[in-house]
Parts: sequence; structure tokens; C-alpha cells
Amino acid sequence: MFKAAIPVLHVSSASALLISCSMFFLSTASSGLKKRCAKPTRATIEEKFGKSVKCRDNAKPEVECFGNDDLLQAEFTAEGVAKKIYFWTGCNGLWTLQKFLDRIIPTNTRGKVRRRSENPSGCQTRIVEEYDCLTMEFFQENCMGCAPASIIVTWK
Repeated sequence: MFKAAIPVLHVSSASALLISCSMFFLSTASSGLKKRCAKPTRATIEEKFGKSVKCRDNAKPEVECFGNDDLLQAEFTAEGVAKKIYFWTGCNGLWTLQKFLDRIIPTNTRGKVRRRSENPSGCQTRIVEEYDCLTMEFFQENCMGCAPASIIVTWK
């Protein structure tokens, strides 16, 4: 008589536990990256800066402005999630903008730093920081008697 041999995989309980734990941590890591990469919403920005205001004439039609003097400009998806945010100041430098940036986009929501480049050239400073979730570009003029500056944040 012919008996078909069906291979039987014997997995020890330790191996089964290891496989289960690996699957759990992989799914947790994936959801952790989503949590870290949380994008601000229109509601979050309005909570911190008030309702949007009329933008200056040079703003693109798809941009909404918040705060005094269009301190913050944002582009949103149809669902109200930020795609791009612009912070700017006419004279107060990057250090003042950094405070607003951290209120809207805390460091723990940016992901891991992938690359940072700094290009100071004469009267202008330009810094680009790439994270898992977004790219930030910092600009500052240094030779004008004050320090006009901007930060542009774009999500991936």
C-alpha cells in the first residue's frame, strides 16, 4: 500500500512565541510611525492661532492664512489635513519662528532625522532638514539690520 508522506512542521512553543512577538512588534512599529507622522489639521491650527484670516494679495488661492500679518500660511487636503505650512516673520529671525513651529509640529511628530544641510552664504542662511515624515526648509536674511526669516514644512 502507498502512503503519502505529508511533511509536518514541528514548531517549538518558544519558536511560536518568538514568531508571535515579532508579528506584534512589527505591527506596533508601523502604527507608531503613523502616530509619529501625524499631520496637523485645520482644527489644530485654528485652536492655536484662531480662525483663518484674509491673506495678503500675493498668497496663492489654495493657501489659508492664520495669525497677525499672515504669520502662518497653510495648504490643506480636502479632508483638512496640512500638506504644506509656511511660517514667516518680517524682522524677528528664525528663533521666533521656531517657537511657533514647535507648537504646531512637535519634534516627536517629525520622525527620525534623515539628513540635515546648512548653507550659510554671505547674508543668507539656508538650512534643510529631512525627516521620515516631512522636510523643513529654514531661511534667514542676516544683513538687513533685522532678520527676515521663513520656515517651509512639506509632508511626504
